[in-house]
Amino acid sequence: MADPIDARARQARAVLEGQVLAHPDVRAIDIGREDAAGAADRGSVVLRVHVRPGADRSALRIPAEVDGFPVRVVAAGDYRPE
Repeated sequence: MADPIDARARQARAVLEGQVLAHPDVRAIDIGREDAAGAADRGSVVLRVHVRPGADRSALRIPAEVDGFPVRVVAAGDYRPE
């Protein structure tokens, strides 16, 4: 049986993709775990938006959370196949 958190996180990721993925500074959106040192919710499920380094994050209008899942912004270069 699938974990209900996994299903909810995938649904929230799809919502977030619809909101921001078309922006040229957004490289990817994934589901991960909170890993910020000292974070009260360390290890909890988060949505991560990978953006081009130097992107104007305020112009991206990335929400702080989607369907109860915190959203984190990660600076990432261009992803290319190896």
